[in-house]
Amino acid sequence: MSTFGPAINNLGCASAIFVDDLLNGNVTNNGSAFFTGLNTLSAQLNNLDGTLSFINSSLSDFTATGGGSDSDTALTNINSLLTQIQQIPDTSAPYKLALTYSTPIDATVTSSTLDSTFIAVLGDYTNSSTLVGAFYTVVQAIHTTVTNLRTNAASF
Repeated sequence: MSTFGPAINNLGCASAIFVDDLLNGNVTNNGSAFFTGLNTLSAQLNNLDGTLSFINSSLSDFTATGGGSDSDTALTNINSLLTQIQQIPDTSAPYKLALTYSTPIDATVTSSTLDSTFIAVLGDYTNSSTLVGAFYTVVQAIHTTVTNLRTNAASF
């Protein structure tokens, strides 16, 4: 009697197990490793493709060339805020602060003027150790962040 028949059966069985493991995955004999299989890998890559497409469409508003109205509006508003902060304290309209007061305040005829403490307390945008300067620095950081998002979102 020949042993050729059982060998072909064993080869067929091993081939079937190999193809099944390749497509559907399996665990090693000692349980230390797992292979997901090509079907599972394909499904996960399809999920990843959908997720990345969603992220890409969500980030398209941030791109400088994407015409994103929300990020355009945000950047315009931040630029406007920076310009307005630069006006503190300013002596010209429409941002004028009272920098000197007549004394006595209620008198019809004033005898002298009194300097305001607004300049000393508030500071200006060029000095980051003042209130206005610190605020300006924070807004500049936000401006840089939004600008970088818009610049780099296109690379995603």
